[in-house]
Amino acid sequence: MDTVDDNPYASPRALTKFIPSTEPRELSRLLIATAGAVLGVGACLASLALVPSSVASAGEHDLRLANHLGFIYPPLVGLWAAWCRRSIPWAVFGVLSGLLVGAMYFVLCGYNFLAVMVAIPCFLGGVTSVLMGTQSGSWTAGLPQRFGRGLVAGLVLGLTYMLLLNVAAIFFMTFPRTVATYSSMMWRAAPIAMGVASGLYLILFHWSAGLGRTTCFLRNGPSGTPSP
Repeated sequence: MDTVDDNPYASPRALTKFIPSTEPRELSRLLIATAGAVLGVGACLASLALVPSSVASAGEHDLRLANHLGFIYPPLVGLWAAWCRRSIPWAVFGVLSGLLVGAMYFVLCGYNFLAVMVAIPCFLGGVTSVLMGTQSGSWTAGLPQRFGRGLVAGLVLGLTYMLLLNVAAIFFMTFPRTVATYSSMMWRAAPIAMGVASGLYLILFHWSAGLGRTTCFLRNGPSGTPSP
């Protein structure tokens, strides 16, 4: 039974004290990367489907896509974190945290696409790790480390997506370049870029949020050798 702490200077208790969860699953990095790729591709396809065909320019298309991704992808990461913790209450908290991150992304987004694709995801990567990485006895314990590592995870997500998208666009873009041909190119290039970027990000998210141990393989067998 929890006791009441009369110390007014005590650090806030971890959310795990209020939102029940069990010890996080021990997962292989291959499984995490695969799950990240699936989440990224799924979020990207859903976001592309929500972009209206009536957009006036490629820039407006990209901004709509970014806004939709901001509201779809972070809640999916929150659900993944809840699955790793084996906790339905954490699923609710993860979705709410993801929507908060999406709302911040929506407010910060503009037509500076270097900021939209790299700088803002870098910052929000830190925010996500702070919100969803509360495994210690105090919510504030390790907070600067979680935020700093989250910045790295978010930077890798945004930078990888931007670089791969521009490379893929070289192969998939058709001419003359119109909004219609640009949209068609994005349907082929963006899911590839987002899938790879998300796979890398989810591995780094586990590291930045302290979300349990990861292994190179699925698990170790009784003899200490990797199991398939």
